[in-house]
Amino acid sequence: MKNVMKGVKILEIAGLVVFAFTSTFTFTMCAHAGPVSGCWSGGEAKGERLREMRDMKEKLIVDLGLTPEQAKQLEEVKKANREGMKDAFKSLHDKRQELAVELEKYNSDPKTVEALKSDIKGVVNTLVDKRVDNIQEMKKVLNEEQYAKFVQKTKAMREEGKDKRFGERRDVKRWW
Repeated sequence: MKNVMKGVKILEIAGLVVFAFTSTFTFTMCAHAGPVSGCWSGGEAKGERLREMRDMKEKLIVDLGLTPEQAKQLEEVKKANREGMKDAFKSLHDKRQELAVELEKYNSDPKTVEALKSDIKGVVNTLVDKRVDNIQEMKKVLNEEQYAKFVQKTKAMREEGKDKRFGERRDVKRWW
């Protein structure tokens, strides 16, 4: 009887570990994939967030002292970057889902796992390249003083937005 209870306890713990892993993995995938994947719902919150972003953009244009031509050029840079990043993030999300499915199998194929890991690394490298290229394009539009202000402002906005993005989950300690 004692061994049976011990076995049940081990199964319960194993079940919790599997649940925690899959829940965390899904949350992490959604957090990285973002709205492209459909992980985040739309609704009023999305409309409010879009208004906030538009207001921040307008404030940033004024704070940086951009000319209308510079604002237009930056918008074009942003639009071109967004299209390329959207496809890459979709690809990253899809590859991560495939990897998650493969890893859920007890007898997952090591060659498939390695191929998916390699694909994910390639997409991440592409994202880094696109991000760096985007920054370089922005530097062509902004003068040195405007760029320094931009960096300062975006750092401040990022810090301010950390609590908004994760809300209460920000305080949760993660096991990974």
